[in-house]
Amino acid sequence: MSNSDNNKSLKYKIEANYKNLERVIGFVSVADNKAKFILSIELVILGFLMTQAKIVFRIIALCWKWNGFLKVCGGGVLIVFALYIFFAIISIVNLIKVIIPKRKVETGKKSLFYFQTITKMNPNEFKNKVKNISEEEIIEELSDQTYNNAVIVGKKFDEIQTSIKWLFCSLVLWLLLLIIIAIYDGIHVRS
Repeated sequence: MSNSDNNKSLKYKIEANYKNLERVIGFVSVADNKAKFILSIELVILGFLMTQAKIVFRIIALCWKWNGFLKVCGGGVLIVFALYIFFAIISIVNLIKVIIPKRKVETGKKSLFYFQTITKMNPNEFKNKVKNISEEEIIEELSDQTYNNAVIVGKKFDEIQTSIKWLFCSLVLWLLLLIIIAIYDGIHVRS
């Protein structure tokens, strides 16, 4: 392979690695935006139910005044309400974990392309290292950064998936609580 062909090959590898890194970093924003959107939905639902908490506790208190089945129903409503809050909190915590910046370097290597490595160098040291980096080292650095960011993206999407499962569980309980509140309101209006 001629020197010219070798240079073209290295430039192609650098460009391909750079584009791959950009693509992977783009998925970080996608994951963060999904998490923010789902978190907004979760907080709106939680906020709405908290405005209805007084009614839920009124239903529980009313049921506990009676004996037998109604007392058990009151306990059931309390359990549903508590489980809803528990599931919603787990979902919210997972979403917040997505949004919190991840800074662990999975490859364990200090990289000239990683902001934390750069900030720990003095300006002249950084400039000298950048001036003297070879094309092979650039390919290595870009590959490491792509890998590190891919691990971060994978973890973010795992957290989103976990959060959605908990969100679904909380939505089922939320709907059940809305039905209970609607029944209570219907009975309460007639009496």
